Amino acid sequence: MQESAQVVAWLMDNTSETRERLGIHISQDRHEIFLIFAQFDSDYIAYLENKLSDESALSFLTMHQYGPWNTESRSHMEELGPILLAITLYAQGQIQQRQAPKRR
Repeated sequence: MQESAQVVAWLMDNTSETRERLGIHISQDRHEIFLIFAQFDSDYIAYLENKLSDESALSFLTMHQYGPWNTESRSHMEELGPILLAITLYAQGQIQQRQAPKRR
């Protein structure tokens, strides 16, 4: 429940231009790390903003949780490291794409 609340707070704090259809939340509970992929659509955003029309379909936030990876296990960290690197490189590419001047 805490992770869902944090994702909702993140969605409400970002403008509509920066919202994607998938959010990634990385959480740690003591010695365990979890990856949570939050999936949503524009109807869910409208619901959060209290702008949902009567014709809109019922929409939900879907959380896909992976893990745990144990921080005390070398093999777990060797597995998690490349995943976090891939997520970071993807995010960096998305930021660069948004910041690139638009071609005409």
